[in-house]
Amino acid sequence: MKRKILYPLILLFCFLFAQKTFANRSSDSLLLAYKNAASDTIRVKILHQLYLVNDSLPYAQRALEIAEKIKYPRGAAQALLDIGRWYYFSGKVDLSLDYLKQNLIVYSLYK
Repeated sequence: MKRKILYPLILLFCFLFAQKTFANRSSDSLLLAYKNAASDTIRVKILHQLYLVNDSLPYAQRALEIAEKIKYPRGAAQALLDIGRWYYFSGKVDLSLDYLKQNLIVYSLYK
């Protein structure tokens, strides 16, 4: 009986450990690519990927700053969506709606 419980727990632990290790490696590679990026447009795209891997608001905010600075509406729209998504899942629905509305405005201008 103990084996029926022990084996799934060991597998679960191995899976979680492997997932965390992969996320760290992916994050490190993306940070290196960010530092070596040839243009700000590429940096915005890499910051979006970092946001996806780490679910970290500062990456999305930095992407928005750069996208607005270089007048890159597609990147700004993606960053606004990421920020809105982050606030939504953090339970701050009002802030989320503000960013998602901004996203729709920027996206409609981009089209």
